[in-house]
Amino acid sequence: MKIELYGNRELLNIGKLELHTGEVHIWKLRWRELETFWNRHKPILEKEECQKAEHYRFHEDKMRYLAGKIAVRMLLKEYSGEDKIVLRQGKYGKLYWKAPPGQRQITFNLSHSGEWVLAIFASRQAVGIDVQEMGEISEYMEIAKNFFTEEEATEIQKTESPERFYQYWAAKEAYLKALGIGLNKGMDFFSVRENKIIEKGKIKSGWKLYPILIKDYAAYAAVQEKGR
Repeated sequence: MKIELYGNRELLNIGKLELHTGEVHIWKLRWRELETFWNRHKPILEKEECQKAEHYRFHEDKMRYLAGKIAVRMLLKEYSGEDKIVLRQGKYGKLYWKAPPGQRQITFNLSHSGEWVLAIFASRQAVGIDVQEMGEISEYMEIAKNFFTEEEATEIQKTESPERFYQYWAAKEAYLKALGIGLNKGMDFFSVRENKIIEKGKIKSGWKLYPILIKDYAAYAAVQEKGR
């Protein structure tokens, strides 16, 4: 598995992109540095997406939403070579792109928090990504007890570490997003250990978690290592 990281500079100089089998591309974008860029490329969005953006009360929330949607559409266009990108929604709300006949399927996922927008792309592999700004949170132990496995909650309680809480949350949500089920099944039917997924006491084969290093943030990518 080959992981490639890209950022603002590569997006500003975007051209046709190659995504080979076994490669995973992660885009780490600081949205605030590119506000002019996002506003200039709003025409790439669907009418409904533009309307939804206007419903956000706070400017930062609006810009994070726009940045994520624009980045995904631009990047899918360059990866696929298709002029028109039509996104569809799965049963639990996960967006996906259905490749035209004869075209290779490209999978993706998106997350944003604070100053960052993260997007992940792969070929024929389920992927998920999550980023969490690690702000102050007094009730993190109670949340861990309610959402995580008993083992995870106990570890967080022993270490008294909100950072560990955020790391668990980002890793677990990335996996749930890769599965396309969100929080519908909860977070306690599996545990995270050494970047592996554990279900019913056994390592979930074919899956791996990748930590993404960003200061003051917890971020993880979940990748199905064998194409479906």
